[in-house]
Formats: sequence, C-alpha cells, structure tokens
Amino acid sequence: MPAPPLAVILTGPATPCRVGEPVAISVEVRNVSDRPLRMAGVLDGSEAGFRFPKYRPVINGPNAGEEPGSVFWCGTVAQIHPQDMRLLMPGEGFDPRMTSNGAAFLPLAAFLNFRPATPGSYRVSLTIDTTGVEEEWLGRLNVPRDDEIKRLLKEVPRGEYVSNTLDIEVLP
Repeated sequence: MPAPPLAVILTGPATPCRVGEPVAISVEVRNVSDRPLRMAGVLDGSEAGFRFPKYRPVINGPNAGEEPGSVFWCGTVAQIHPQDMRLLMPGEGFDPRMTSNGAAFLPLAAFLNFRPATPGSYRVSLTIDTTGVEEEWLGRLNVPRDDEIKRLLKEVPRGEYVSNTLDIEVLP
C-alpha cells in the first residue's frame, strides 16, 4: 500500500493546562508526497459534515461531550472558489483554518472552544475526509459552476487522513 500523500499534524501546549483555560491546538496539513497537489481548508459546512472536505475533530477525556456546542451551521453551504484550493508543493504545509490569499477558511470550532471543565487526561485528533465526489465539494446548488474548480478538484488526493493523537494534561 502506498504512503498517504497528506499528513495531518496537531501540536499543543508543552506543559499541562488549567481547567477553564483555552487550550491552544495548532493544525497543519502537509504534502508528504513527491508531487504538487491541491487541498482546501475548513470551508463553510466542513466541520459540521455537510460538505467536503470534511474536518472531524475529536476530543476525548473526563468530560468528553460536556463541552459547549462546537459547531454552528446556518443552513447554507457557500460555493467553493479557486482561491480555496491551496497548491501544496512537496513538503509544504498550511493551517487549514487560516484565511490567506482570498481563501474563505474557517476555524475549527471544537478546537477554538476547547476549555476543559474537568482536570485529567485528554486525547485530541483530527480526521480530514476528501473522499467526496465533485458535487459534494461545490456548495450551493443552482450556482454557475466554474470549470476551473472542477479541474482543481481533480488534483486533490482522495482519502481519509488521520492526525497524530495529541495528549493534553489538564490540572485543576
């Protein structure tokens, strides 16, 4: 089986965190292949699972599931644009939450809102799913489609890419 072309890398605090304080989690999507490829960051509906690419953060720990609601979805999915499709050269990475060059990327609400209410050990991971067919990436229906987007989508490696597991210790 060939090596996956994308790596999802999470980094967090080097020292224990405190209950109620925000936990800074960094995300990088890196091209680990030997050829250029395309990837989109977190788009409207990506974290909620309503469109591709799907970004699925997981936080397990003493109070897993007790965190405030992490994903808000307004009911629409914005159209994808060419500037949302990052070109990654071999070895190059980007933070899929950080808007740049006109891309409309969004933060991952689960990570942004992560303020543990209970001390203990937490495990954090992120899965990025790019398996969707073209229509599942495009966004709103009845919007004129751009052939450029269709061409760029062909350059996205398809698969599910799972990050490293980040262990975070939370003190009272």
